[in-house]
Amino acid sequence: QYLLSAAQNGKYNTSIQLIAVGNGESGKTSVITALMHGVSAKIHEDKRTVGIDLKYWDLEEEAQGLQFAIKDLAGQAVYALTNQFFLVSRALYMLVWRAVPETADASSEQHIFDMVSSWMDSLQLRV
Repeated sequence: QYLLSAAQNGKYNTSIQLIAVGNGESGKTSVITALMHGVSAKIHEDKRTVGIDLKYWDLEEEAQGLQFAIKDLAGQAVYALTNQFFLVSRALYMLVWRAVPETADASSEQHIFDMVSSWMDSLQLRV
């Protein structure tokens, strides 16, 4: 009965936090730009994320009022401690990593595994 009442009288939450995480220069900003605008270009070194970038993506026409508050976290090691403060529950997390490693050998696969494990551990501890 509660579910029926909520469906009839409730209000949909159309606001979602999308938090992009991953190591530095993995392409988080490029993926977000591609999602929002359909195309992305290479990010110049001077335009890389410093700390955190906040963006808003409004899909009112396409998805019945859905709105994303996007947090693009810088992935360099110097930001590892401060990034922990932006990891919150009830958010959608997007883990981004470089799909084509500079060298394709066993050590690059291990590096990706270690990076994914590290971010998953951070999320599990904070969320």
